[in-house]
Amino acid sequence: MWISQHDIPNCNYRNKRGLPKGSTLKNNGSCPVTISNILRNSFGIDEMSPRFVAKIAFNTGSISQSGTDVKKTLNALKKISGTFQYRIVTDFNAAKMALLNGDLVMASSHPDGDFNLFGDRNIYITLIDYIEQNSSVLIHDPNYNKNKPVKNKARKFNVFETDCIGIFEVRESAISRVCDKYYIFTSIPMLSDVAPQYNIGAKYTVSKRVRIRKRPNMNSEFVKTTLGCNKTAVPGTEIYCLDVRNDHKGNIFIHAESGWILAYDSDSKIIYVE
Repeated sequence: MWISQHDIPNCNYRNKRGLPKGSTLKNNGSCPVTISNILRNSFGIDEMSPRFVAKIAFNTGSISQSGTDVKKTLNALKKISGTFQYRIVTDFNAAKMALLNGDLVMASSHPDGDFNLFGDRNIYITLIDYIEQNSSVLIHDPNYNKNKPVKNKARKFNVFETDCIGIFEVRESAISRVCDKYYIFTSIPMLSDVAPQYNIGAKYTVSKRVRIRKRPNMNSEFVKTTLGCNKTAVPGTEIYCLDVRNDHKGNIFIHAESGWILAYDSDSKIIYVE
């Protein structure tokens, strides 16, 4: 479930000195709301609600007049959950590769003059997927509401509605123009030098967020599908094994009811399904 800031009308988001004055999650909480959305949707950590993340930001002194100290907040949350890790990059192509690998990315966005995609000030958004055939990015805007301006030239040309509230498809060139920092979230992987054994007809559990793929191609590699609103398997998802295949690199794929899932990556030794 993707939560908007406007779903949380009465929650102060200020430091111990009461600053920024009048700040709430509704009008100034894109950072904790976005962090919460990622931790809940990508890692299944339901207790990481926007209010809880805001409380941790307050307790760690992460809130200031200029915004949220993201690293301080995330490091505190890592100590609490212990199930995720993150890294920061400034290159959109690195964020793009993370999306193609099935990871979620938090991006710091800003208006560029009159090139105003997400608001008239800096906010945080979630990058959900890279859509290769359209050279676009599927994003969640936590500051979305029905009255948000959508008619400025930049938004009219670059932002496209989807069937999911608050989720939009945005041209790659526009994202790279207004976003200058990307926080790539990954789960702490299970590693093994020995490839696990999977059996048709057995049930397994996804241990790390992974993309759902559509079909193998002619050289036995697997083609990734376009992500809609939830075309990923998140940690804790139970799957029923319909078929098992290996490619020439030693990667193992399981065919579940929703599609093909990478169960074991032979290069990184990561176990995605256990």
